[in-house]
Amino acid sequence: MPGYKTILVISNENLLFQKLSRLLTQAGYELKPAFSGDSALKSQILKLAPQVIVIDPEVPGMKGVQLSLLVRQWSPAPILLISPSQCEPDEIRLLDVTAKGWMSEPLSVELVAVRVSSLV
Repeated sequence: MPGYKTILVISNENLLFQKLSRLLTQAGYELKPAFSGDSALKSQILKLAPQVIVIDPEVPGMKGVQLSLLVRQWSPAPILLISPSQCEPDEIRLLDVTAKGWMSEPLSVELVAVRVSSLV
């Protein structure tokens, strides 16, 4: 859709994607889902060229921090990483390197939408 800003949501939770989609579509964003961290993700990132990437920590096959390091190789887009409530110091250090922001669970979908909007 012309004029829309694309947000890629990498998550294994379809409900999170649906809630974010409802809120952010009204604000003029186009959300695209990715439900795995496998090699197909690279082609999807390169094809879509998203303006923001939201990463859920429980993506099948790898942790959110690992995935954000991988995504950073393919895209300069800001990353918002949703992390578990207990974050280790090493994870926080890596987040500083790879992500523009992070939020800890439990989440408010409305707050995630505000943070995404601030990154675009």
